[in-house]
Amino acid sequence: MADKVSEFLGTGRRKTAVARVRLASGTGKITINGRTFENYFLTETQRGVVTQPLTVTGTTGKYDVR
Repeated sequence: MADKVSEFLGTGRRKTAVARVRLASGTGKITINGRTFENYFLTETQRGVVTQPLTVTGTTGKYDVR
């Protein structure tokens, strides 16, 4: 019997930069490079762009993002 997936992984690349994201079931906590979401993104515009996919899909409080 197959185990449930506990974490979803995603990778984005552009030129030499690499961005990785991990989604896990949780309470909606967002962490970027070991820093809290509010400390990393200082403006509401930046925070809105980051949280928009979760808001549109209705999964805002269901996943932890790293």
